[in-house]
Amino acid sequence: MARRFKKKVKTVKQKIRKLDRVSRKKRQKKAQVYKAKQYVYNLANCQLTDDQYIVLGKGLKFIPMPKKCNIGRTVMADFNEFARKLRCRFHFGNTESRGMHPFRQKSFYEPTPACFELENYLDLTKFELSNLDLRNNYYNFTKEQQLGLRSLKNMQDIIFSKSDKGGAIVISKKTHYIKEGLRQLNSIHYTEIQEPNLLLIKNNIQTQISKMFDNGEIDGITLDFLRGSSKEGPRLGRLFLLPKLHKLSELVIQGIKKQTMRVNELPP
Repeated sequence: MARRFKKKVKTVKQKIRKLDRVSRKKRQKKAQVYKAKQYVYNLANCQLTDDQYIVLGKGLKFIPMPKKCNIGRTVMADFNEFARKLRCRFHFGNTESRGMHPFRQKSFYEPTPACFELENYLDLTKFELSNLDLRNNYYNFTKEQQLGLRSLKNMQDIIFSKSDKGGAIVISKKTHYIKEGLRQLNSIHYTEIQEPNLLLIKNNIQTQISKMFDNGEIDGITLDFLRGSSKEGPRLGRLFLLPKLHKLSELVIQGIKKQTMRVNELPP
């Protein structure tokens, strides 16, 4: 066979492989969209693209891959915490444990440098980590999905919330969401106040806690736990709604045994 015919056959094979690759990606994307739509309920009737459905199908707790500039900082921060724990183990590893207090707060104690061998190991490990190539070559979002996520963030007239069961995501209009929240608040179980009295409530609680400590009812660790951090001020609670989803094909049948019970179990 002449060389030009071999080249022509090779070109045809490359085109076939390219078409197969494109069609395979289309089938995979179609399957992803179909699976994502099973967990997304669009009650707002807004137009969403396939990439937006794929993004929502990943769930509200899905975390995109961090940027390249943050990878090195995260690794070094984790290593510094690991080094702190090793130094604490070196200084306090041989002491007897008195038991864990149920209200003991997390300690951020920074111990002094440990022995030469441990410090040498930490320095060499930190030097090796600083020379690593931490460039991220893999992203769990495509470019189209990143654009879909940005467009979802810019939608100010709709609300994304999880359902009461099933782990689905419900898309509802912001006006309907607020209207339902106000309907539930306008009941005998809630009372509207003119202004929040958080500081007054906090001061009363702190006074009662101090009296309990003075009377010997609680210890110092419990006192610090009840007081909380001085940086964290009182904040108002936030009301959020969990939409209830019911499948139309399911029948709610009472547990009472009656003559038509077996008939009601038949599908519609």
